[in-house]
Amino acid sequence: MTAFHKLAETKLTNFDSSSISMLYKVAKAGILKTDTNSKVMKKLPYVLPLIENTKGDTPLDIVFKEGRKNVNLAYQFLSNIRDYHFMHSGPVINRIIPAAIRDRVPMMDVFLDSRLVTSLHTKSGDMEK
Repeated sequence: MTAFHKLAETKLTNFDSSSISMLYKVAKAGILKTDTNSKVMKKLPYVLPLIENTKGDTPLDIVFKEGRKNVNLAYQFLSNIRDYHFMHSGPVINRIIPAAIRDRVPMMDVFLDSRLVTSLHTKSGDMEK
């Protein structure tokens, strides 16, 4: 279970979403890569994937379960992963889209439009839309 799973399982309604945004901002900024002499060579950005727990649930699945609905938390996750190329075709994200629309998660149009970006793994031409 990840920290995101634990967070999704809480029943907070007035969640301070800036902490999630800060985690994603730090990840996007990257970590410093150094050479053998500890000289900084460049920053390497990384991603914070929404993986499944042992029950097969992502934090987004948990957020939309009956009795737990937290639209603000769902919005924070979706708005912060919308530019993740490898997530663009992930079935673990796609399965919550109907619930996000039904529960009126803000800016779903922006999230859905961002999914039209050609992902690195589809640039071969065989899988492009």
